[in-house]
Amino acid sequence: MAPPDQPVALAPDTAIGIIFDTSGSMRKRLEGKRRINIAKDSLRELLGRTIAEGTPVAIRTLGPGNKQWKCRSRLELPLAPLDRAEALRWVKQVSAPIETTLNIVGFALDDEALKAEMAAWAAAGNGRYFDAASGDELGAAITTAVSAPFEVYAVDGGAPVAEGTVVGEAVEVPPGEYTVAVPSDTLVELSEIVVEPGAVVSVELPGAEAAE
Repeated sequence: MAPPDQPVALAPDTAIGIIFDTSGSMRKRLEGKRRINIAKDSLRELLGRTIAEGTPVAIRTLGPGNKQWKCRSRLELPLAPLDRAEALRWVKQVSAPIETTLNIVGFALDDEALKAEMAAWAAAGNGRYFDAASGDELGAAITTAVSAPFEVYAVDGGAPVAEGTVVGEAVEVPPGEYTVAVPSDTLVELSEIVVEPGAVVSVELPGAEAAE
């Protein structure tokens, strides 16, 4: 096995093909960090240190497709001897598309079928439908619809165990210790939050109302 600070030795006439996922799911967070950034760190290490300069390398991205195909593959760097500077420039600029969420607020709607249709639209857009029958309810619904999302992680990491909005409804989690993260360009993260059996815990986020 090659030392960590030296390139890996490959068999003669070996070429390397890399397929890098740039789909919207890569913007989700894992242990408080976006997946796309974790993958870019690993790819930067691979291209900058692990693979020897001059090794034949090709890079493709796998991203969102169209109505016919859910995913598409795009050749980013054709097969050629590895130019580390060029490859690392590509890694620096690659990104995942922003995932959008569609929240819909209905105001004073009497048509139950229309409400159900709007709820289905919101669900298809990875969002929620809010029904408001008065001015006060409308204001509250709009506030919830546009408020910052948060994610709850167990202390051992992994995928979020619960998701919600800062001024939205409370989320339920089993007793245990958690970290609450508000995904944004600047991550807000609160750790060592202990939930006892049957307890309701309010978490005060900096610059925002308490989340439960």
